[in-house]
Amino acid sequence: MAVIIAYIGLALLALTYGLFAVGGDLDEENTHEFYVNIYTIIGILFVMVLPATSITSEKESKSWSLLLATDLTDWQIVMGKFFGSLYRCLPIWLILFAHLTVFSAFRIIHPVAIVQIAIIVTGVSVLLCGMGLYWSSLFKHSTTAVVMNFVVIAVFWLIGPLLMLLIFGIFDDRFSWYCVGHPLIQVTVVIDATVKPWGGEYNWEVFDDLHAFKSILFVSAYMLARCCTGLFFAWRAKCRIRRNRS
Repeated sequence: MAVIIAYIGLALLALTYGLFAVGGDLDEENTHEFYVNIYTIIGILFVMVLPATSITSEKESKSWSLLLATDLTDWQIVMGKFFGSLYRCLPIWLILFAHLTVFSAFRIIHPVAIVQIAIIVTGVSVLLCGMGLYWSSLFKHSTTAVVMNFVVIAVFWLIGPLLMLLIFGIFDDRFSWYCVGHPLIQVTVVIDATVKPWGGEYNWEVFDDLHAFKSILFVSAYMLARCCTGLFFAWRAKCRIRRNRS
Protein backbone atom coordinates (compact mmCIF):
# COMPACT_ATOMS: atom_id res chain seq x y z
CA MET A 1 0.00 0.00 0.00
CA ALA A 2 2.81 2.39 0.89
CA VAL A 3 4.50 1.66 -2.44
CA ILE A 4 1.30 2.47 -4.32
CA ILE A 5 0.90 5.75 -2.44
CA ALA A 6 4.53 6.62 -3.17
CA TYR A 7 4.06 5.99 -6.89
CA ILE A 8 0.88 8.09 -6.93
CA GLY A 9 2.71 10.90 -5.14
CA LEU A 10 5.61 10.79 -7.60
CA ALA A 11 3.17 10.78 -10.54
CA LEU A 12 1.40 13.86 -9.18
CA LEU A 13 4.77 15.51 -8.58
CA ALA A 14 5.83 14.83 -12.17
CA LEU A 15 2.50 16.29 -13.31
CA THR A 16 3.21 19.57 -11.53
CA TYR A 17 6.58 19.81 -13.25
CA GLY A 18 4.86 19.16 -16.56
CA LEU A 19 2.34 21.92 -15.94
CA PHE A 20 5.07 24.40 -15.03
CA ALA A 21 7.04 23.36 -18.11
CA VAL A 22 4.02 23.93 -20.38
CA GLY A 23 3.57 27.37 -18.85
CA GLY A 24 7.25 28.19 -19.32
CA ASP A 25 7.72 28.78 -15.59
CA LEU A 26 10.52 26.33 -14.79
CA ASP A 27 13.14 29.07 -15.01
CA GLU A 28 11.28 31.39 -12.61
CA GLU A 29 12.56 31.86 -9.08
CA ASN A 30 9.02 31.73 -7.65
CA THR A 31 8.60 28.23 -9.06
CA HIS A 32 11.77 26.99 -7.38
CA GLU A 33 10.90 28.78 -4.15
CA PHE A 34 7.63 26.82 -4.18
CA TYR A 35 9.30 23.43 -4.71
CA VAL A 36 12.20 23.99 -2.32
CA ASN A 37 9.90 25.22 0.47
CA ILE A 38 7.49 22.33 -0.01
CA TYR A 39 10.31 19.76 0.06
CA THR A 40 11.85 21.44 3.09
CA ILE A 41 8.54 21.45 4.98
CA ILE A 42 8.00 17.75 4.20
CA GLY A 43 11.56 16.96 5.26
CA ILE A 44 11.11 18.86 8.53
CA LEU A 45 7.89 16.94 9.24
CA PHE A 46 9.67 13.62 8.71
CA VAL A 47 12.57 14.61 10.99
CA MET A 48 10.10 15.81 13.61
CA VAL A 49 8.15 12.55 13.65
CA LEU A 50 10.55 9.64 13.07
CA PRO A 51 13.15 10.34 15.82
CA ALA A 52 10.36 11.09 18.30
CA THR A 53 9.01 7.55 17.82
CA SER A 54 12.34 5.71 17.79
CA ILE A 55 12.41 4.91 21.52
CA THR A 56 8.72 5.15 22.44
CA SER A 57 7.81 2.58 19.78
CA GLU A 58 10.06 0.06 21.56
CA LYS A 59 8.61 1.02 24.92
CA GLU A 60 5.13 0.41 23.56
CA SER A 61 6.16 -2.97 22.11
CA LYS A 62 7.82 -3.93 25.44
CA SER A 63 11.19 -4.51 23.74
CA TRP A 64 12.96 -1.49 25.26
CA SER A 65 13.98 -3.34 28.43
CA LEU A 66 15.51 -6.09 26.33
CA LEU A 67 17.63 -3.55 24.44
CA LEU A 68 18.83 -2.00 27.69
CA ALA A 69 19.83 -5.47 28.92
CA THR A 70 22.33 -5.90 26.07
CA ASP A 71 26.04 -5.01 26.23
CA LEU A 72 25.45 -1.76 24.32
CA THR A 73 26.38 1.41 26.17
CA ASP A 74 23.91 4.25 26.55
CA TRP A 75 25.77 6.31 23.93
CA GLN A 76 25.76 3.40 21.47
CA ILE A 77 22.01 3.02 21.88
CA VAL A 78 21.30 6.74 21.50
CA MET A 79 23.70 7.25 18.59
CA GLY A 80 22.29 4.17 16.89
CA LYS A 81 18.82 5.67 17.17
CA PHE A 82 20.19 9.06 16.11
CA PHE A 83 21.89 7.96 12.91
CA GLY A 84 19.15 5.44 12.17
CA SER A 85 16.56 8.22 12.28
CA LEU A 86 18.66 10.44 10.03
CA TYR A 87 19.03 7.56 7.57
CA ARG A 88 15.28 6.94 7.52
CA CYS A 89 14.70 10.62 6.74
CA LEU A 90 17.30 10.67 3.96
CA PRO A 91 14.96 9.68 1.06
CA ILE A 92 12.74 12.74 1.47
CA TRP A 93 15.76 15.04 1.52
CA LEU A 94 17.07 13.31 -1.62
CA ILE A 95 13.98 14.56 -3.48
CA LEU A 96 14.95 18.12 -2.55
CA PHE A 97 18.54 17.65 -3.72
CA ALA A 98 17.43 15.85 -6.87
CA HIS A 99 15.46 18.97 -7.75
CA LEU A 100 18.46 21.21 -7.09
CA THR A 101 20.84 18.92 -8.98
CA VAL A 102 18.66 18.56 -12.06
CA PHE A 103 18.06 22.28 -12.44
CA SER A 104 21.72 22.99 -11.72
CA ALA A 105 22.54 20.67 -14.61
CA PHE A 106 20.22 22.73 -16.81
CA ARG A 107 21.99 25.89 -15.58
CA ILE A 108 18.84 27.34 -14.01
CA ILE A 109 20.01 27.06 -10.39
CA HIS A 110 23.62 27.82 -9.50
CA PRO A 111 25.39 24.75 -8.00
CA VAL A 112 26.38 26.74 -4.91
CA ALA A 113 22.72 26.47 -3.84
CA ILE A 114 23.25 22.73 -3.32
CA VAL A 115 26.06 23.41 -0.84
CA GLN A 116 24.20 26.15 1.01
CA ILE A 117 20.93 24.25 1.31
CA ALA A 118 22.81 21.10 2.35
CA ILE A 119 24.31 23.10 5.23
CA ILE A 120 20.85 24.35 6.25
CA VAL A 121 19.30 20.87 6.02
CA THR A 122 22.13 19.30 8.04
CA GLY A 123 21.66 21.72 10.93
CA VAL A 124 17.88 21.36 10.95
CA SER A 125 18.06 17.54 10.78
CA VAL A 126 20.53 17.22 13.66
CA LEU A 127 18.54 19.67 15.79
CA LEU A 128 15.17 17.99 15.26
CA CYS A 129 16.60 14.49 15.55
CA GLY A 130 18.23 15.28 18.89
CA MET A 131 15.06 16.91 20.19
CA GLY A 132 12.94 14.01 19.00
CA LEU A 133 15.18 11.50 20.76
CA TYR A 134 14.95 13.49 23.98
CA TRP A 135 11.15 13.57 23.95
CA SER A 136 11.11 9.90 22.99
CA SER A 137 13.29 9.08 26.01
CA LEU A 138 11.17 11.25 28.30
CA PHE A 139 7.71 9.90 27.45
CA LYS A 140 6.22 6.43 27.18
CA HIS A 141 3.97 7.01 24.17
CA SER A 142 4.87 8.01 20.63
CA THR A 143 1.94 10.41 20.32
CA THR A 144 3.09 12.48 23.30
CA ALA A 145 6.68 12.66 22.07
CA VAL A 146 5.65 13.70 18.56
CA VAL A 147 3.23 16.34 19.88
CA MET A 148 5.92 17.83 22.11
CA ASN A 149 8.31 18.05 19.16
CA PHE A 150 5.61 19.79 17.12
CA VAL A 151 4.79 22.19 19.95
CA VAL A 152 8.39 23.29 20.47
CA ILE A 153 9.03 23.82 16.76
CA ALA A 154 5.69 25.60 16.31
CA VAL A 155 6.58 28.00 19.14
CA PHE A 156 9.98 28.90 17.71
CA TRP A 157 9.32 28.74 13.95
CA LEU A 158 5.63 29.71 13.68
CA ILE A 159 4.20 31.42 16.75
CA GLY A 160 7.47 33.21 17.57
CA PRO A 161 7.78 35.01 14.21
CA LEU A 162 4.10 35.98 14.32
CA LEU A 163 4.46 37.45 17.81
CA MET A 164 7.63 39.29 16.80
CA LEU A 165 5.79 40.69 13.78
CA LEU A 166 2.87 41.89 15.92
CA ILE A 167 5.09 43.36 18.64
CA PHE A 168 7.92 44.95 16.68
CA GLY A 169 6.68 45.23 13.10
CA ILE A 170 8.16 43.86 9.88
CA PHE A 171 10.71 46.66 9.48
CA ASP A 172 12.18 46.30 12.97
CA ASP A 173 15.74 44.94 13.17
CA ARG A 174 14.80 42.58 16.01
CA PHE A 175 12.17 40.95 13.82
CA SER A 176 14.69 40.61 10.97
CA TRP A 177 17.32 39.03 13.20
CA TYR A 178 14.79 36.53 14.53
CA CYS A 179 13.34 35.56 11.16
CA VAL A 180 16.65 35.28 9.32
CA GLY A 181 17.31 32.13 11.34
CA HIS A 182 14.13 30.43 10.12
CA PRO A 183 15.06 27.53 7.80
CA LEU A 184 12.29 28.31 5.29
CA ILE A 185 13.46 31.91 5.05
CA GLN A 186 17.04 30.75 4.66
CA VAL A 187 16.30 28.39 1.76
CA THR A 188 14.14 31.07 0.13
CA VAL A 189 16.96 33.62 0.30
CA VAL A 190 19.34 31.07 -1.22
CA ILE A 191 16.97 30.30 -4.10
CA ASP A 192 16.32 34.00 -4.74
CA ALA A 193 20.04 34.57 -5.13
CA THR A 194 20.93 31.46 -7.12
CA VAL A 195 18.18 31.11 -9.70
CA LYS A 196 19.26 32.42 -13.11
CA PRO A 197 20.35 35.15 -13.77
CA TRP A 198 23.14 34.33 -11.35
CA GLY A 199 25.21 36.74 -9.35
CA GLY A 200 22.35 38.22 -7.33
CA GLU A 201 22.86 39.40 -3.78
CA TYR A 202 21.63 37.38 -0.82
CA ASN A 203 18.85 39.38 0.78
CA TRP A 204 19.50 38.48 4.41
CA GLU A 205 18.03 41.84 5.57
CA VAL A 206 20.48 42.07 8.49
CA PHE A 207 23.52 42.19 6.16
CA ASP A 208 24.07 44.12 2.94
CA ASP A 209 27.24 42.58 1.50
CA LEU A 210 26.89 38.80 1.86
CA HIS A 211 27.51 37.02 -1.44
CA ALA A 212 27.97 33.30 -2.04
CA PHE A 213 31.01 32.51 0.11
CA LYS A 214 30.03 34.76 3.02
CA SER A 215 26.51 33.30 2.88
CA ILE A 216 28.03 29.83 3.24
CA LEU A 217 29.76 31.04 6.40
CA PHE A 218 26.52 32.65 7.58
CA VAL A 219 24.38 29.51 7.25
CA SER A 220 27.27 27.42 8.60
CA ALA A 221 27.13 29.43 11.83
CA TYR A 222 23.45 28.53 12.17
CA MET A 223 24.23 24.90 11.33
CA LEU A 224 26.85 24.78 14.08
CA ALA A 225 24.42 26.23 16.63
CA ARG A 226 21.68 23.81 15.61
CA CYS A 227 24.02 20.82 15.65
CA CYS A 228 25.29 21.71 19.12
CA THR A 229 21.72 22.08 20.38
CA GLY A 230 20.66 18.80 18.78
CA LEU A 231 23.64 16.94 20.27
CA PHE A 232 22.86 18.48 23.66
CA PHE A 233 19.34 17.03 23.48
CA ALA A 234 20.80 13.68 22.37
CA TRP A 235 23.08 13.77 25.42
CA ARG A 236 20.08 14.48 27.64
CA ALA A 237 18.31 11.53 26.03
CA LYS A 238 21.32 9.36 26.88
CA CYS A 239 21.09 10.49 30.50
CA ARG A 240 17.43 9.48 30.68
CA ILE A 241 17.21 6.18 28.84
CA ARG A 242 17.67 4.01 31.94
CA ARG A 243 14.93 5.82 33.81
CA ASN A 244 11.35 4.72 33.12
CA ARG A 245 12.61 1.54 31.48
CA SER A 246 9.14 0.37 30.42
